[in-house]
Amino acid sequence: MGIRFRKSVRIAKGVRLNVSKSGVSASFGGHGFTTSVGKRGVRATAGIPGTGISYSTKVGGGSRSSARTSQAGPSKSQAAAQKAIQDIAKYVGQDHFEFSVAISDTGEIAFVDDDGAIIEDKQLIALLKRHPTYRENKDAYEAAALERSRDNAARLKEETEAFLTIHEHAPAIPSRLEYESALASLKPKRYVREEYEERAPSEQEVKERLESEAERSVSAFLPWKKKRLMSEWVDERLAKELAIEISAWESKKRAFDLGQDEAERHENTRFEEEFKEEKRRLEGALAGDETYVENWVSGWLESCELPVQIDVTFDYRKDSGTLMIDLDLPEIEDLPTTTTSQLTSGKYREKNKTQKQLKEEYVRCVLGLLVFIAATMFSASPAVEHVVISGYTQRRNRAGDINDDYIVSVNFERDKLASMNYSHVEPMETILQFENRMSMTSGNMFRTIKPFE
Repeated sequence: MGIRFRKSVRIAKGVRLNVSKSGVSASFGGHGFTTSVGKRGVRATAGIPGTGISYSTKVGGGSRSSARTSQAGPSKSQAAAQKAIQDIAKYVGQDHFEFSVAISDTGEIAFVDDDGAIIEDKQLIALLKRHPTYRENKDAYEAAALERSRDNAARLKEETEAFLTIHEHAPAIPSRLEYESALASLKPKRYVREEYEERAPSEQEVKERLESEAERSVSAFLPWKKKRLMSEWVDERLAKELAIEISAWESKKRAFDLGQDEAERHENTRFEEEFKEEKRRLEGALAGDETYVENWVSGWLESCELPVQIDVTFDYRKDSGTLMIDLDLPEIEDLPTTTTSQLTSGKYREKNKTQKQLKEEYVRCVLGLLVFIAATMFSASPAVEHVVISGYTQRRNRAGDINDDYIVSVNFERDKLASMNYSHVEPMETILQFENRMSMTSGNMFRTIKPFE
């Protein structure tokens, strides 16, 4: 298929619609605790993932441990712990063995050897679960695993919803009257000067400061004499100090006012440019100028991010007020293929979606994408009366060659779409209200169609 329209833009994959694009890692996370099994006892360092809690303790073995239990003998729990450690060492056939506990993104608890490999030996796993340090922290690890499982389920749900709720982010379609009203009420903003907040110094304030200084500077044995000398000391300095402080205040105020003068000139110039740009935008939108509309569409497409990456080609036909758009649609493989179900334990089990579910979700995603883009494109200009969107996908023909097959084409009418509650109803319900070319099998597979031209 050749390119039908001359303008081409790629919509990037991202999260501009407040939806998550993050996938789910299948690898196991960091170690929870590390345990060394040896002849001299066991040193276990434990930490609960996601809590920041870590501690180190010595478990079993060693002469001091034997001394504490020599009179009454070890308790049943101590004996069980020592036996568990001995059984691990015996099974692995070495005096020193380290293992760690890790929790996967899906909430599975696993044992990891010192080389970082997941232990899959079922008998060894059974022995490690009897290790005293693991048993002591079992509840905490299971709680952490449950939390990871819930987080994973929430991520998968959010990822799927990102594809299925695109139409819910479609904006309202502005009317010509709204553009005209905006243009009529448009005026440049003006800078609001700040007031200099520091008060001018008063004679009383300066006098009180000098009196405080005189108390420390003037000395006299007799109180009445000190009072007189202090009064003279203040009177000699008052006029000069007041003039100095007023001069300093005036200097700071002049600097502040000069700064405000500069800010006022700069900001008012900026406001004037913004006013002119907005005026040009509204006038261009009302006129339905071809260059303006195409630049607006290009700018929006280049700045838009969706949960999927798609290529767009378009052409604006001013004489009919029609914006023609071709979309290279996402493939069904781009949608999340797994979901989760909650077990009786409260954990979530990840499972593959059925083909039926994937096909239904793909249809909703494709049609929701058309509704979202159509509603947005009408914001380019009230002169845009029709947005004709045609979507195609890559398929192999019988000879094995890959072709671009059109699978949906819809002629959206401005006034009709503006009157609909398109962001709150199923995309299929919206699409069926317009002239469309779309054919589907009973199994929700799009058939190839001929698009509007």
